Amino acid sequence: REAEENTLLYLMEVCEVKLDKHWDKFRKSLPDEVKIPRSLAPAKEPVRAIDLHVFGDTSGTGTAAAVYVVVHQDSSTNQGLVSAKARLAKKGVTIHRLELVSIHMAANLVDNVRNALEGCAVRSVYGWTDSMVALYWMTGKGSYKQFVANRVKLIKAKNYIQWGHVSPGQNPAYLGSRGNQSKELPELWLKGPDWLSKPEM
Repeated sequence: REAEENTLLYLMEVCEVKLDKHWDKFRKSLPDEVKIPRSLAPAKEPVRAIDLHVFGDTSGTGTAAAVYVVVHQDSSTNQGLVSAKARLAKKGVTIHRLELVSIHMAANLVDNVRNALEGCAVRSVYGWTDSMVALYWMTGKGSYKQFVANRVKLIKAKNYIQWGHVSPGQNPAYLGSRGNQSKELPELWLKGPDWLSKPEM
């Protein structure tokens, strides 16, 4: 019994040392400060329209979603991050199914933002993924196994979201699903892709 207790204490000490090293590495990777503008509607004039864009992605280890708002005023158009969520990806699930999970997460997140902006001039909601397979599942009319069928049904229930394809390099959720290794938060994460504010969008 004494040997078991000693072994257990030794293992706890080893785990604690490893955890301390991981925590220190993570803490040192954080930026010294993060500055985010308080308002995405800086002009003292009415907001003409608001567009919401949500992105979803998974890396196999993490799943993330990020919502960006584009605020249109007479004198300017501004865009920025308003909400994001990330979590560990479930083990033993294929990457395509995890991409569908990220889209479901994105749909729920943008739905919460849209509800919070009730009474505001939200004119359109766009959803973006870099997974062609998940997009096919969402637009196809085939019969799928329960895992896929259930999530497709839940995503389609939010039928005001217009889904489209985006390259991984233009998907901010790509960063969220993998973590940021630099001391600076990338502009893509803070603002989203430049094309969100383009008139032809």
